[in-house]
Amino acid sequence: MKKTAAFVIICMLIIFLPAIALASEASASADATGVKAGEEVAITLTVSGTGIAAAQGSFTYDPSVLTFVSGSGGVADGTLSMVSAQKGGSDSLTAVVKFSAAGAGESVVTFSLDSTYDYSGASLGGCEAAVSIAVSAAADAPADIPASEDISKTGIPAKNAEGAQGAMYIWRSLSSLTLPGGYADRQVEYHGEFVGGAAVPDTDYPVLLYLSEADGQNAGYYVFDAERDILYPYQTLTSVRSVYTLMRPEDGTAPPDVFSPATLTIKEREFPAWQPQGGGELFLVYAKDPSGAKGFYLYDPEGESMQRYIDAKDESSDKNVSSPASAPGGSGSKSISLIWFCIVCGACVILLMLLLYVIIINGARNARHQPFRRSSRRR
Repeated sequence: MKKTAAFVIICMLIIFLPAIALASEASASADATGVKAGEEVAITLTVSGTGIAAAQGSFTYDPSVLTFVSGSGGVADGTLSMVSAQKGGSDSLTAVVKFSAAGAGESVVTFSLDSTYDYSGASLGGCEAAVSIAVSAAADAPADIPASEDISKTGIPAKNAEGAQGAMYIWRSLSSLTLPGGYADRQVEYHGEFVGGAAVPDTDYPVLLYLSEADGQNAGYYVFDAERDILYPYQTLTSVRSVYTLMRPEDGTAPPDVFSPATLTIKEREFPAWQPQGGGELFLVYAKDPSGAKGFYLYDPEGESMQRYIDAKDESSDKNVSSPASAPGGSGSKSISLIWFCIVCGACVILLMLLLYVIIINGARNARHQPFRRSSRRR
């Protein structure tokens, strides 16, 4: 009887304890946590677990401080897709991300693994890791052009450049510039002439041109909207887990009536936005998310958070849609809750089996100590 009860307990442990042990962990380390502008830094991400076959997720950083250069081990700019080539999975997966220091400041690079799976396809939950990179000095001018050179002689006059205080000129070549993360060189036709531009291959991300005044001052990338023939400053907003690109609403797309025009100031630059009538600290902006979808978002400058805005009047919209950054209880917290649920369930089963074991043992002892009674019949 004892052997039977012990065997049952062992079987239950085999069934439930793996659910308790199934969990993945992540760690991130940089070859240098302090660099100078223009230098490169490599960050190594390690995801650990038992028999890991795949891990997918994303990573975020401040594009004004760091510029994505390259990645290995399943890395693209902002995304992670790590896979093990080993049969039965691996105890760890490693990826390396290289950045170039773009400007003075500090950026926290946050890696968020939404899902990890073992070789059998079982979920190992989600995990996160982060590392902070400090850039000590601002980068020099993006192009080594003598101050005496007049850009107006080599550039093309820019028309309809929003926010420009004076005449702006489009640079013909970007060969001496650092491109934004994910962008590549591309020739762009502007008013009958070809100039150097930047675009993200095989996407509908905005095309960028580089503008400055005649003496090279107030230089920066601008979004080129060819359909409306306008240029406006290129700016991204970094939320907890994603990077959004500010856009201008398409013709016929207008903010809800409850919002009034406002100006959002980011790093001494002004961008058109909206605020709730009567004031408030939140701004309504029109932006493109990492997947390429465009729409209105509520932006909190102080908390640097983005929340997808769904107009209550739009019955066709999903009212439960929100950005990953603002959704409470994201994948990481769900995974932790699942692990704790498995632990509690496993503990309850073990206690139940121990109780059953005690009852069985006591019953066996009582049966042995009862006097044997012989039945008799009257004849």
